[in-house]
Amino acid sequence: GGNIIQLPDYWQDLVDPETITVTLTQIRTSQDLIVDAIEWGRRIKIKSGNASAIDCFYTVNATRKDVPPLEVEPDA
Repeated sequence: GGNIIQLPDYWQDLVDPETITVTLTQIRTSQDLIVDAIEWGRRIKIKSGNASAIDCFYTVNATRKDVPPLEVEPDA
């Protein structure tokens, strides 16, 4: 029902805010969902392009900055 995804406070020190990605999955009706803004790595504003009420699932991913990047396939 809202248009803000509030990220946990600890994310600010844990992840690189430039790497935050968001996946939105609409529920029941077509809503033309849009990530409007990612503010300071602390909250995500979403909106509906067709002005309908927002009803969705979401997944937020980001790269941690406290550990080295995972090397998926090491060079031989």
